[in-house]
Amino acid sequence: MLLSGSVALVTAYSVAVNLDSMIRTMAKLHYSWSQLSAEYTRLWNHTYSEDAEAVFDDLVRREQILSELAATDAPNDQTRMARWQDQVFQQYHLAGA
Repeated sequence: MLLSGSVALVTAYSVAVNLDSMIRTMAKLHYSWSQLSAEYTRLWNHTYSEDAEAVFDDLVRREQILSELAATDAPNDQTRMARWQDQVFQQYHLAGA
């Protein structure tokens, strides 16, 4: 009984704060940024291709679309972000810590 009540509470919380949508948005952003990174690397290795300028223009356009999605749909908790940023700086002994 206690376990089923706990599951119900977690499910209600998830629905209330729209976690499923945030997870989908973040997964899409992660996949898309990784794909863009790979395509920029590929372009860097083929800069003298005839279509390099067109490929670059397409990558920049896709980057702008992703940046808009990140700015409008991704969660933005500045306090949490600062905490994790400090933790990464400390882990890698970076100057910003």
